[in-house]
Amino acid sequence: MFVLLLIPVILESNHREFLIQQISVESGISDKTITSIIQDKKGYMWFGTESGLNRYDGYSFKIFKNDPEDPASISYNRISCLAMETDGTLWVGTSGGGISCYQRETGDFKRYYPIPGNLDTKANIILSIFVDNLGDIWIGTWGEGLFKFDKTSNEFENYKPFPGGKINFRNRIQKIFEDSSGSLWVGTRDGLFKFNKELKTFDRFSGESDIKLSVNKNAICTIFEDRYGDLWAGTFDGVFIVDPKTKTLISPDYPWVEELKNTRVFSIAEDSYGSLWIGSWEGLYSIEKDRKNYNKYTGTGHHGIDLSSSLVLQLYIDRSNTFWVGTMNGLNVFSGNRAGFKNYDMRDILSCEKLTYLFISVYENHDGKLWLGTVKHGILILDRESGSVEKLDDLIKNNISLKRNAILNIQGSGGRFIYISTSKGLIILDQKDMSIRSFVNDPNDPESICNNYVVSCLEYEPGKFFIGTMEGLNRFDLKSEKFIHYFNNTEDNSSISADLITSVMKDNKGRIWIGTYGGGLNRYDPVKDSFNRFEEISDGNPRKKFIYPIIESGDGKLWMGSNEGGLKMFDPDTEKFKTYYRKNGLPSDTVWDVFEDKSGNIWFSTKNGVSRLNRADSSFTNFNKFDGLLIDFFTFNSGAVNKKGEMFFTGNNGIVSFNPEMVRKFSNIPQIEITSIRKIKDENVVTIPIKSEEGLVFDHDEKMITFDFSAMTFLNPKKNKYKYRLSGLSEQWVDIGNRHSISFGSLSPGEYMLNVTGSNCFGDWNTEGTSVRFKITPPFWQTWWFRMFLLALLATMFVCFHISRLKRLEKKIRDETEMEKLFGRKGISKREKEIVTLIIQGKTSREIEDKLFISYGTVKNHIYSIYKKLNVKNRAEIVNLFKDIKNL
Repeated sequence: MFVLLLIPVILESNHREFLIQQISVESGISDKTITSIIQDKKGYMWFGTESGLNRYDGYSFKIFKNDPEDPASISYNRISCLAMETDGTLWVGTSGGGISCYQRETGDFKRYYPIPGNLDTKANIILSIFVDNLGDIWIGTWGEGLFKFDKTSNEFENYKPFPGGKINFRNRIQKIFEDSSGSLWVGTRDGLFKFNKELKTFDRFSGESDIKLSVNKNAICTIFEDRYGDLWAGTFDGVFIVDPKTKTLISPDYPWVEELKNTRVFSIAEDSYGSLWIGSWEGLYSIEKDRKNYNKYTGTGHHGIDLSSSLVLQLYIDRSNTFWVGTMNGLNVFSGNRAGFKNYDMRDILSCEKLTYLFISVYENHDGKLWLGTVKHGILILDRESGSVEKLDDLIKNNISLKRNAILNIQGSGGRFIYISTSKGLIILDQKDMSIRSFVNDPNDPESICNNYVVSCLEYEPGKFFIGTMEGLNRFDLKSEKFIHYFNNTEDNSSISADLITSVMKDNKGRIWIGTYGGGLNRYDPVKDSFNRFEEISDGNPRKKFIYPIIESGDGKLWMGSNEGGLKMFDPDTEKFKTYYRKNGLPSDTVWDVFEDKSGNIWFSTKNGVSRLNRADSSFTNFNKFDGLLIDFFTFNSGAVNKKGEMFFTGNNGIVSFNPEMVRKFSNIPQIEITSIRKIKDENVVTIPIKSEEGLVFDHDEKMITFDFSAMTFLNPKKNKYKYRLSGLSEQWVDIGNRHSISFGSLSPGEYMLNVTGSNCFGDWNTEGTSVRFKITPPFWQTWWFRMFLLALLATMFVCFHISRLKRLEKKIRDETEMEKLFGRKGISKREKEIVTLIIQGKTSREIEDKLFISYGTVKNHIYSIYKKLNVKNRAEIVNLFKDIKNL
């Protein structure tokens, strides 16, 4: 049956949550108890815990702990509070180690003690730190009162609300807060005070003139000012508003305030919509902008929010509107983005934890009530104003039950009758007497409905209908109560293209269009009583033919959803299709339902949320659970639009409604940061400081350089995407998908700039990104100074060689001159001179014979004559006599 195509799809979405992530010790944080949360200028999230300070970039934690051997480490591991100056300086309060100030450039800490020289004083147990609008730093201690720290002199000035009071109780400063007027408020274990900075006096606000406050009401845990200027105080005994006229804490008349009595309230925050959030000993409270309606969330997973613990200690909303909830048992990350959707969680309305209802159709009746069709429980009627729910079965007069019928479609003309398509026939409800008529298949009656599984119904003329079923199309005349059947005939192309009819609609020209499951789009020809088929062709091949809903836009175009076939637009004039897929921006290729808003934009539900097509530029805006949708996996052909243009979509847990003109998409452009830089040298991994403004220098023999980066947005960071460009190597951008690091090896010596851009999980890109300059130094033989040295060395060698050559030449000339003089004095003939020269060159008598072309005997006689004239005895003495003469 066709319902089997729907129900498994719905069950995939049994537990849709607002919660994005739970972060526990297993995720890398140093401790499960979250004592403080803050975000710095670069976008890092900082978490104080019972066992160290944690910095988070969306992927990993850097943990800072005390090292007794390192005076530059954090002073103590139990972190109690955090504060941030406007320049990004982080101040850390510890429970026993005074204050530590984080040094961003070095990663070290400087330690400060309110009472120098006394490490055992209770003043080193810091309960609160606050930086006021003048940049002054205020510190609240366990029992030594309030301190002001002078950064110039590194000195502390002490103030006590109770100079003579009990040190460990009355002067315990648990919270410091500055309101919008610049007044400084101090919450103590014994009451709330306004501190006069000029007079240095405390003005008590928590006492009532005639009623002594309880100890718990006096114990101030947190102070917060909302957008209306109301100053809230969270105490050991619930939450109160500060009345500046009576200087008292008053309890506003709200039901959630009453519920919080006798409960410790640890933290208060306000989101961008004006909703107030309260973290308490017994869970998380979400208070609507009107301060009346509220929801409570605990660690049980109720209402789609599964907190890691009901004991909520800290709340923080970061710059991207992400909501952080620190508990006694871990950290929770929520989406703070709500685009303007109204969720009707039927678990709340029906007061049940687990919902067995599967909602597959919705219809708004003339009285504004919503009729909700279910799979197994008939029709529920929801009064949105009162929140009450009725069962249609209880209102029907003729004892016919719709239970166990899958209510697939509900239609009405705004008048007397409502037409209900079910898995067990067509139902017509007469609202005048609340009676129903049922039309089912009778095998013995050929004029009865052809199949009981009715998927769609269209009243194309008063009292005349087209009815689509699992096994054929019907034309129905209510007056005669007769059905005419149309079936697919494989041998007749003028028959309807498939028997499973998913939708029937009438356009503004009166034409009837039929969507089928497996047969695509059809148009009914009333003259021939036949059908025209329209097939989508791409690249010569037919596209998928599974059509779901069909609507007509104001310009006469038809828009269709499909099963894995994208969003389709059909132009009846040109008979051409245009299809949009995920590659064009859709969140899913399955489109369940389609509507047009008053601006001509197309809205549709998918397997992954609700989307809007902007007709002006063909761009898509996708909304899902991160935007506040209770469900993001919707059901087939289940939506509706009322006369005001409000749209409704149904799913497993209830209904989502919205006014398209009021929906807004948050585009939180993420801040991109280089989070770490590592290099490999001598087989060791070395992390180096990040100084992008100064540039980095790497040696040529460092084998690998790795840059880690993060889009500082924490909603599902695994889906953040990145691109990089390495100028100096290539000017092309490289898409690396979800990878948040890039490594470079064997880069040539030179100067480079790494540019990184990224997107959040919604696809919003930071086009500017971030960059870091670095240089690869060349080996010494490639440096300019080495080349200059070589050039100078070669020049020197050349000069030296030239000088030496000149000297040798000069000596040679001198020696040759002396030789000529000797030959002249000794009477050496020209032939004998030639022979002497050859002897000096080492020639033998035979070689001289060949060289001079004279006989061997003649050579001997000349040599003998030379011996006598030079007064030598042999060849060696001749060589020795002329040893300085070369190359004669």
